[in-house]
Amino acid sequence: MKSIKFIVIALIAVICFSALFMIALIPLNQKTPQNLSGVDNISLIIDYRDSTQKVKKDFSLPTGETTAFDALNKWCDVKYKDYGVQGYFVTSIDGKSGDWIYFVNNESPNVSSIKFYLNDGDIIKWVRI
Repeated sequence: MKSIKFIVIALIAVICFSALFMIALIPLNQKTPQNLSGVDNISLIIDYRDSTQKVKKDFSLPTGETTAFDALNKWCDVKYKDYGVQGYFVTSIDGKSGDWIYFVNNESPNVSSIKFYLNDGDIIKWVRI
């Protein structure tokens, strides 16, 4: 009888631990698209940190390509590492290697750019650090 109780307790513990692990993988501030239609009036700023910037204003992204990474990839030559579920890590923009971070409307999203869905009018800024 004690072994059955031990097995039930162990099983409950494994289920609880698994649930906590899965919840930890979900970013709390990730925006999810309200619909899958394209976005309009997007602006992109690339700060190369060598006293040059690239700016593209008022463009649109088509249906299914509405992430911060999609906006970057549309106008720049991008190299990145794919970390699977965690997303992409940008390693080079237009031949400028380094660590790159991005902001949307002056806020750091704390999620991979391939997982951050844009809204109409968003301003995306990439900065080499």
